[in-house]
Amino acid sequence: MKRFAKSNFLLLLFCTLLSCKKDDPGPLQLLQDSQVTVLGQNWFFNFWNSDQGNPNQYVHAYSKEATASAPYALKISAPEVRDANAFCYWGQTVSARNVPKGKKLLLKANIKLENVEGPGVSLVIRQDGINPANQTNMMLAIQSTQGVTSINGTRDFQEYSVETTRYPGQVDNLVVFLVLLNGTTGTVYFDDITLTAY
Repeated sequence: MKRFAKSNFLLLLFCTLLSCKKDDPGPLQLLQDSQVTVLGQNWFFNFWNSDQGNPNQYVHAYSKEATASAPYALKISAPEVRDANAFCYWGQTVSARNVPKGKKLLLKANIKLENVEGPGVSLVIRQDGINPANQTNMMLAIQSTQGVTSINGTRDFQEYSVETTRYPGQVDNLVVFLVLLNGTTGTVYFDDITLTAY
């Protein structure tokens, strides 16, 4: 009888261990090419203004001029402000389907500034999903350094970050933006860009 009870106990223990939740896999890096090694892939550049022109003569590049880690950094330069409403950004869109609910999202970048005057630079995490009412894509949440952390002036590479609250799930895509804000002049370099779910 004792032997039967012991074997049942071991069987029950074995089944319990198999059904236990697997360990948390730890931090999950979501961006592709965070050290900017593949030119023209993963990162997109855009600028926005009411005319969809380039009145501020924004210049963007995969640059070797200044990097925190080899080989390239993402560069934006604005020599003047002709349209105070225009701004520009580098960005990347990633699927949010593998992000576990309840995680926080942390966007980090090493940023170098050269004579950045005006509102400056911002890091942004946007969460997009489908509007159930009309099945169109919509912004569900956004988090930014704008108005929280001043990123302007002249300085060598320094790490900046923005963090979301707990990830709610039901998000299709995450979009990160590395923004040169409207009304800003100067040059900025972005390198070592990571978006981590932890």
